[in-house]
Amino acid sequence: MKYLFTFISIISIVSMFLFSGCNPAMLTTLPKPIGAISKTEIINKYLTKDTYDPIEGIWSWDSNEYEVAIIKNNTTTYSQYDYIGIITEARNQGWQLGEVKLLLKKTVSDYVYSVIYYMGDKSETGTTITMPNENMIEMYLPTGLYGSKEKTILVKSYPSIKKDIYKDNIQSSSGTGFFLSKDVIATNYHVVADAKEIKVSYNQKQYDAKLLMKDAINDLALLQIQFNDNELERKMFLEQISPLPVGEVNQIKEGDKVFTIGFPLLQELGKTPRVSEGIINSTYGINDDPRMFQISIPVQPGNSGGPMFNQNGEVIGIITSTINNAYLIINKGTFPQNVNFAVKINYLFNLLELLPEKVKPVKILSVTTNSTSEYVELYKNSVVLIEAK
Repeated sequence: MKYLFTFISIISIVSMFLFSGCNPAMLTTLPKPIGAISKTEIINKYLTKDTYDPIEGIWSWDSNEYEVAIIKNNTTTYSQYDYIGIITEARNQGWQLGEVKLLLKKTVSDYVYSVIYYMGDKSETGTTITMPNENMIEMYLPTGLYGSKEKTILVKSYPSIKKDIYKDNIQSSSGTGFFLSKDVIATNYHVVADAKEIKVSYNQKQYDAKLLMKDAINDLALLQIQFNDNELERKMFLEQISPLPVGEVNQIKEGDKVFTIGFPLLQELGKTPRVSEGIINSTYGINDDPRMFQISIPVQPGNSGGPMFNQNGEVIGIITSTINNAYLIINKGTFPQNVNFAVKINYLFNLLELLPEKVKPVKILSVTTNSTSEYVELYKNSVVLIEAK
């Protein structure tokens, strides 16, 4: 009977852990480097600065199971890590306010971090965090009996994104533009919105530029390089420029191949233009918006304002946006894959009509080829990097 009782007791203990969703590790506690303080106290003490690193803030799991405050690690706890993620709220009863949930180390990118993550049972695992945008974290964590990796997404709830919050790390907004005529550059309005200073890089030299005209509704803008009354410099500059040819939007069909030239991820990739290809997914945007093309061209921060070419090397659109991933995760529970948009070029023509001096886009190709690489070589000097402060 003694052995039977011992065996039954062991079975009972094991069953308790298996069927209560617990693990012996749940009996442990993790350090509380800043104490068991509330979210409000953390915000007041650690998140009221003028500038923040992209990773700093209050983050919520897409499953709504946890909420953490990620702050700079100025404590002596886990001093080898640059940031700590502190529990501010947990539906899992094994977790306490102030406990460490994440330990993060910087990498060469402001949007990628090496991470120690504490699972629901407080066991430790290593992973990597990436930030597709300022409001979202992605990481892969082991799940299930065999530990297969599954994507976990965190969404930022504080601080709200403002134009100057990340000025220490992103000192200027950047995007792409292209010459529509010899002295008019087209881009997205959001690239230069509210900018006090606009710089255009051409042929390894930077020039000041001014906003000529804007269309905030369609997210379009026209710029002009400034030469400070130096007519000789202006003349020499304009002689180098080859405006890009434009095509007919109404001839574009779903499945047509398209490509873009631009300056994505400026801080990570540098100032050399990059080429991306895709197809037209639809001749309509969100809610069947007729102004937009939906495209499968990969779009990154910095591609905004870039020309989108058809197979004939003609500009038929301006790269504008990606779908709001955070919105779809929160409201639909799904993570969209490569859903991007370009505004149709004819909406830019309407803006040209408002200029004091009329500008006629080029509609005659200087070369005809079936090779994307030949078009890229021909047109890359007509596509410029734009930086705005």
